[in-house]
Amino acid sequence: MSTKRVSVISEAMARLYFPGRNPLGQRLNFGFPPGPGEEREIVGIAGDVRDAALGEDPAAMMYVPFAQAPFWGGSLVIRSTLSPSAVAAAVREQVRKIDEDLPVTGFQTMPDIMQTSLSQPKFRAFLLGVFAAMALALAAIGIYGVIAYSVSCRTNEIGIRVALGASRQAILKMVLRETLLLAAAGLALGIPSALLASRLVGHMLFGVSANDPATLAAVAVTLAAVAALAGYVPARRAMRVDPMDALRYE
Repeated sequence: MSTKRVSVISEAMARLYFPGRNPLGQRLNFGFPPGPGEEREIVGIAGDVRDAALGEDPAAMMYVPFAQAPFWGGSLVIRSTLSPSAVAAAVREQVRKIDEDLPVTGFQTMPDIMQTSLSQPKFRAFLLGVFAAMALALAAIGIYGVIAYSVSCRTNEIGIRVALGASRQAILKMVLRETLLLAAAGLALGIPSALLASRLVGHMLFGVSANDPATLAAVAVTLAAVAALAGYVPARRAMRVDPMDALRYE
């Protein structure tokens, strides 16, 4: 009497092959292991698993009973409060009781597996963070230089404004306003460019969208704050302009 061939498919496979339908009870003809295909009845749906990388979408998966499709090897996932060495010893002992010639290798803890999987993405993220910090520092230096040069070129104008009754607070606000206008213009050009470039790093992200509004807002606020801070020193210098000294060179 033949045993009914069954399988369990993942949610990704259900969406791929049975969109808008209930896959339970349906049949798939799929060769596993590689060989002639066998018709299998779908008896369950399992959650998706990211078996390649956290940044990649879960692949379509099908699970079959080991007794119906023996393979050359397999993996066990064991949850235990014991130490890894104790678990390894217990597993080897149980496998030895079943078959003394069956090898048991490749013991790894889940934190080690996750660390190995995330090591390259973490390193790339670190490099991107370093370059981003350098870019932010260069932007702050550039804004400071532009605003400082602008203030030095407008010393006479600022002196005349002060002589005509402009308060030092008004001068400070004027310089900071111009600084923030420059920053706003830069953000108006930079945010669309960032949205286009985000496609290049989208595969490196996990649990957050490449166009996450909160992240873009935080970056915009940070850049505006850096611009304001970079323009504050020249603005303070403009507040101390002596109108007599400025007019003397007019």
